[in-house]
Amino acid sequence: MAITILEAMKLPTLKDFELIAGYRGLDREIQRASILDYEYEKSLSDKPIQTYFEKEDFVISSLIYAKDDPSLILESVKGLVSDGVSGLAVKNIYYDVLPEEVIKYANQMDFPIFIFDKKGSYYEDIVTEIYDKNKEKERVNSYIDRIRIKTPSIEQLIKNLSGGNQQKVAIAKALMIHPDVLILDEPTRGVDVGAKKEIYDLINEFKAQGKAIIMISSEMPELLGLSDRVLVLSHGQITGEFDIKDATQEKILKCAVNIKEDNRDVISGKTTA
Repeated sequence: MAITILEAMKLPTLKDFELIAGYRGLDREIQRASILDYEYEKSLSDKPIQTYFEKEDFVISSLIYAKDDPSLILESVKGLVSDGVSGLAVKNIYYDVLPEEVIKYANQMDFPIFIFDKKGSYYEDIVTEIYDKNKEKERVNSYIDRIRIKTPSIEQLIKNLSGGNQQKVAIAKALMIHPDVLILDEPTRGVDVGAKKEIYDLINEFKAQGKAIIMISSEMPELLGLSDRVLVLSHGQITGEFDIKDATQEKILKCAVNIKEDNRDVISGKTTA
């Protein structure tokens, strides 16, 4: 799912764009931004305007091809609408105001048209920012699907999600930067059984990629089921270290309570020297 025009209007390079037509078309999606002027600078007469763009393109132009003939603007807008283009942003080099028939047609077709200042955004910045935002949205949606984050929309505030989904978002955010080492502190605390299973699957997938995980956990089944090696800490000191094949619940607990209390083994009750 690509960003909508309404979402794009919040981007730094587009936030000062003036919407002059097509107010009801702001929910149209933008797959990419394309530049109209470059195709026409060398040859303006032998290529029909409407053949250069794909469905859901957001077109940026100074209308250089129509600088001497305003009637070409309506022709080109009709061509863009016919091709399924999402909208048009006009840099005000040649036109500060568009002909009334263009505005009327755009409103009829719910085709958004913007005017932006020639001293403002550069074409390449707009193209890049929309591309980056789409890639970001694509990645976020892939993680929502991949680890089954339950949210009404991608724009939902994390604090409004359930505890389990907040945990999954925290892990997804860490994974999105492709770390070689992932540190997880009580990754399943406070989450339900279903969410735990999904988090465990994610951890195992990360391990299968050859990446390292440092997991801090007080959940014994978690430690024994996910770890390759277990270090036990008590009062700030390492009191035990086990390969997973040698680790048992009894051994881990014995180290966790620091073994001795006045020369007496806490677990066995035996007195030691």
